[in-house]
Amino acid sequence: MQIIDAHHHLWDLSTCAYPWLQSASPDVGFLGDISAIRKSYTSADYRSDIGSLPVTGSVHVQAEHDPADPVAETRWLQAQADRPDGGGFPQAIVAFADFSKGNVEDILARHAEFRNVRGIRQILSHHPDPTFSHADREFLKDPHWCARLSALRTHNFSFDLQIYPHQVEDALSLIDSNPSILFVINHALEPWSQSDNVIACWSDGIKKLARRENTVVKISGLGMFIRPFSEDAIRFYVLALLDIFGVNRCMVGSNFPVDKMFCSYGEIFSAFDRITRSLSTTEREALFSRTAERTYRLRDRQPGASEIAPCQPIG
Repeated sequence: MQIIDAHHHLWDLSTCAYPWLQSASPDVGFLGDISAIRKSYTSADYRSDIGSLPVTGSVHVQAEHDPADPVAETRWLQAQADRPDGGGFPQAIVAFADFSKGNVEDILARHAEFRNVRGIRQILSHHPDPTFSHADREFLKDPHWCARLSALRTHNFSFDLQIYPHQVEDALSLIDSNPSILFVINHALEPWSQSDNVIACWSDGIKKLARRENTVVKISGLGMFIRPFSEDAIRFYVLALLDIFGVNRCMVGSNFPVDKMFCSYGEIFSAFDRITRSLSTTEREALFSRTAERTYRLRDRQPGASEIAPCQPIG
């Protein structure tokens, strides 16, 4: 069975700037000490971590490169993908653009010059506890930010939506205002705590998001929030997402090298494999490759329409 890794990162600290990786302190919020990943991680390193797993494609998601020059990250990533010895990784790029800035349309146009770019992500995860907050502002409550998101339609870009469960109501307004934009929910809606209250909020949020036809979800990044990582620890979230969204709107990702701090590449996909053994071959193919292939148009090297498959619950 082929795998398309729907969410991972690469970086070269010798040529590009990543403030969060190159800060004076190795301690980064809820992730803690990130010393283990404060080094360059290229496509060669990524393929080494893949090992013998049948990964045939990947989606690179912006890695918080210097926001003053977001196109530099895309330029480097396209060069990685074009290397004769690189295996084509990453086959799709989700770049960064700041929709709070007046030059966002120009940044989008410059990203669109690179043939592997398929979407945009600006992390919106905002939390009252600064340890968990990625975004320094509640962008979803900013009407100017929300209005500028419609510029994605010019280039047929999707938007990788990274939020916490308590932000779902604000996100729904954005999603409903942009029915022609495909929203890709990142990291299983970030279940940042396993308390009863957060799980209830997460479950309610997932159900509401799934009712919007222009949404799909990535089952990824669970190692950041559920520690120690194990098949049993993530089973509830994987099965709930499959039940609510259906396999044709779910995809799996490694979140490497960030999740490398908590588990190996093989452990992540082995857990996904064992949890989904009861699914049919067709359903597993959708989860492990076809949803990502369709969402990020991996067979289409030129910009084209993102097809949104209907929800097909399995539970």
